Amino acid sequence: MARGRMVSKSLSTSKRRGRLLASCGAPCPTCGGSLAEFAEVLYLLLVAHADDFGRQEGDVFTIKHAVDPLTSRSVGDFTKALAALAEVGLIQWFSSNGSRATPVVSIADFEAHQVGLHHRTTSKFPEPPEDSGKFPDFPLEEKRREQNRTEEKKYAAAPRTSSAKKARPKVSLLAGMVLREGLLHLTTNQDELAEVVKTRAAQLGLPYDGRSVTSAIASATAQLKKRAQA
Repeated sequence: MARGRMVSKSLSTSKRRGRLLASCGAPCPTCGGSLAEFAEVLYLLLVAHADDFGRQEGDVFTIKHAVDPLTSRSVGDFTKALAALAEVGLIQWFSSNGSRATPVVSIADFEAHQVGLHHRTTSKFPEPPEDSGKFPDFPLEEKRREQNRTEEKKYAAAPRTSSAKKARPKVSLLAGMVLREGLLHLTTNQDELAEVVKTRAAQLGLPYDGRSVTSAIASATAQLKKRAQA
């Protein structure tokens, strides 16, 4: 694999980059920088670390410590930045097939901006799905909140009938997801971990709320300890 990659100057006027700045450009209240600025830096580092097919391991923990280990940004920030890049089409962020769904990041239009790829080796990562440039149902945080507000309004306006029941979160399913995805290893900060679990549950279309997420994390932690002692 090459030690570096080309970055096209067309990125400066890219419509995808423009959408990124438009949707994530508000300054961060704590660091002064915006999510868009961080996502741009992360994108360049992802390009530099990609294999000969523009792909690399896509779980957030690995990306944070392999691609940008010196940053003080949290795992939650990386999750949001990757989601933002996928939302505007600069990357594809998808799960590979198999019992353990392994996230993969693929740089969009990678081959068009690279040279010397005729010597590339076989990628150990699968090709991205043709019908999706990102994890399904992976909206940006503000977009997700707006969708939740819309759904809440619809729910409040809907007539109450015995057949209209809202799907209830299942702690066992959420705990299984936490273990299967290895989310407990992403961060020791419980608030950040809860946000990551909520984000992944939203990706998979699993119902959740604050209480069920907390219970799922506790259940997954207990199961992991029991496995270690077995």
